[in-house]
Amino acid sequence: MIVGTSGAVLAGLFWPPQYIRAEQKVSLIPDRAGLSTTELMCQKLNGSNQALKGLVSADFELLLHGARDLHDVSEQPGWGVAEADPAYRHFHVEFRRLSLKLVRMSESKNLEGAAYTFQNMTGTCIACHQHVRDVVKLGDAGESTDE
Repeated sequence: MIVGTSGAVLAGLFWPPQYIRAEQKVSLIPDRAGLSTTELMCQKLNGSNQALKGLVSADFELLLHGARDLHDVSEQPGWGVAEADPAYRHFHVEFRRLSLKLVRMSESKNLEGAAYTFQNMTGTCIACHQHVRDVVKLGDAGESTDE
C-alpha cells in the first residue's frame, strides 16, 4: 500500500499535463534520429511517466503507449557513448528486453506482470545510471573524464 501510494504521489510530481490523457496515441517524438543521449534520456523519462500513469490507473492503452515508446527509444542510435563497457552493454540489452516484455504485458492486460516488469526495468535504469556516473564517469559532452 505504501509503495503504491508513494509511487502515485511521486508520479504526480513528474507528469506534464500533456502526457496524462490516454487519448494520445502518437509517439512523443516520432522521428528520434539524430537526438543526443540527453534528448533520448528525456524521451525515456516521458515513456516511463506514461507507463507509470498507465499502471497506477490500470489504463492499458496508456501503459502500452509508454512501453512502446520506451522500447522504441532503446532501439535508437545514440547510446554508443559507453558501448565499449561490457556492464553498460548488459544494462542496455536488459533494458531493451524488459521494455519489450512490458509491451507484451500491456498487450495482454496483465497488470501485475507489467508492474513487476516496470519495477525491474526501473532497477536496471538506476543501476546503469550509477555505473555510468561512478564507474564510466561520463562528462556532460559524453566523453570520459579522468577526474
